[in-house]
Amino acid sequence: MAGPRLKDLAFEDYSPAQQDVLKTVLEKRGRIPLPVKVWLQSPTLAKAIEPLGTMLNTASLLSKPEWEIAAIVMARHWGSTSVLDAHYKFMREAGTPEAVIAALQAGTLPPFESQHQNAIYALASACDRGEPVTDDIFNHAEQTLGADGVAELIAFLGYYSGVSIAMKIYG
Repeated sequence: MAGPRLKDLAFEDYSPAQQDVLKTVLEKRGRIPLPVKVWLQSPTLAKAIEPLGTMLNTASLLSKPEWEIAAIVMARHWGSTSVLDAHYKFMREAGTPEAVIAALQAGTLPPFESQHQNAIYALASACDRGEPVTDDIFNHAEQTLGADGVAELIAFLGYYSGVSIAMKIYG
């Protein structure tokens, strides 16, 4: 790829439907994440998918370091270098120990500080490997994260698969 495939447009160059989505995202997140510009290629899609992204990134039961684990596992799965680079940076900013980041980069089991992080990594990694999620992995995740936490994690894995694919194609 010769360079980014997304054009960097001025706000006024977007259609009214796209501008509506951009205004909502700015109001909710205070910034426009690059994947939103991919979703904006279809304003109907952007209007539907962005509330999920905003909820997962601003109101999830999972903490920022926890959902960064899921984002990195999915970005690694899809080979999305730009997403990996961004989320390693975000992990550092969230105070994640360097040993955890180094293990994630090496593809080895990280020395997580919590059972939440272990459960997230185990479930995400099973999905990454394309294996069935065993009862042990599921039960540990449900006991640790709760049924609502597992549901959010599943949505997060799906959402970040989409982000990773979009950035691999458009990034």
